[in-house]
Amino acid sequence: MVLATGGWGTWWLWVALTKWAPGLAPPLVVVYALTCGMATVGAALAFFTIRARKAWILLAAVPFLANLSLASIPLLFGDEVLAWQQEAVDRQAANEVDDAG
Repeated sequence: MVLATGGWGTWWLWVALTKWAPGLAPPLVVVYALTCGMATVGAALAFFTIRARKAWILLAAVPFLANLSLASIPLLFGDEVLAWQQEAVDRQAANEVDDAG
């Protein structure tokens, strides 16, 4: 669950930077690599903690699904994320032009 939290925290940090300081936001490929790496390791750890009892399946399902949802962001929302990032960069450029002239 720690890896899923770290991955989601990375996404939210990227969203905040993209909204309020687009020049400081890391490239999207870096965010994808970090979050998908954390999600893959987290999902594997959650899967391998399952024991023969049903209670273990329930306990491991939460971090497994959290990591699975984290890893699915690029597949499900890749185009929307790219469009949103470009919109934020364009908005910042327009603000800089307005401030300069």
